[in-house]
Amino acid sequence: MIKHLCAKAGCPNLVNKGERFCPEHSKAMIFCNYPGCSEKVFVTERYCAQHQPKRMFDSKRGNPNQRGYSSRWARVSKQYR
Repeated sequence: MIKHLCAKAGCPNLVNKGERFCPEHSKAMIFCNYPGCSEKVFVTERYCAQHQPKRMFDSKRGNPNQRGYSSRWARVSKQYR
């Protein structure tokens, strides 16, 4: 079977004859969701590498008691919900 390089610039992957792009680069692309950014990303992504949101993971935060809130605070906060 004859193979050639993917048509995406700089991609080292080989593809079969009759195909232009490797599976990685055959996905549809859209613009980065960050306002004013014109970088293209795959549909499965929302932001380019430069604009990836910084996430605070809840598993690292701990529960309210570990963060310094008491049962008194919990009672008072329920009044405002």
